[in-house]
Amino acid sequence: MRNRLLVASFLFLGTSMFFSKAEAEDGMKIRYAGGQRVLGSLDEAKQAEKEIAELRQSLEVPLKQIESQLQMKASALQQKAKASSPAVLEKEREEIEKLQRDGKNMTQEADTKLRREFDRKLGGLNQKMKVEIDKLRAQKRYDLVVLEEGGIISADPKYDITQEVVDFMNVEYKKAKAPAAKPAAAVKDTATKK
Repeated sequence: MRNRLLVASFLFLGTSMFFSKAEAEDGMKIRYAGGQRVLGSLDEAKQAEKEIAELRQSLEVPLKQIESQLQMKASALQQKAKASSPAVLEKEREEIEKLQRDGKNMTQEADTKLRREFDRKLGGLNQKMKVEIDKLRAQKRYDLVVLEEGGIISADPKYDITQEVVDFMNVEYKKAKAPAAKPAAAVKDTATKK
């Protein structure tokens, strides 16, 4: 009797351990990552931000020179306004407008150059982060990695239900588009009138 009890206990423990392990293996391993925190902490991102800040600073120097020239010319024009002829004032005004246009063009070019450099340096990091997280997911055998800011960054394809969603939505669309069935009373009325 005692031996049967021991055997039954071992069988019970063995099967419960087996099912516990099977359930743990079947459970999804989901993790999340703070994308902005990752990017903000990467040495590569910090270096890129430093280089972009240096570029910004170098692009601001000529813009500040034009701004300074504009202020000097505007002051000079105000002082000459009473004593100068209209032709001289017009010439000064045209020079100021040219400086303003040059400054505006330089500002637009600087913005474009900064945006391109930002996209080149930091935009590539987003893609690189996705690739590396995908590698980490496979290595650690996570099923799904979600970004803290929202959105899936890496997932085991076996959890992709895209086609299921498409099929479901198409069926719902067809149901909504199908003509509404006539009520039974209306069908009888039309049958009796004939």
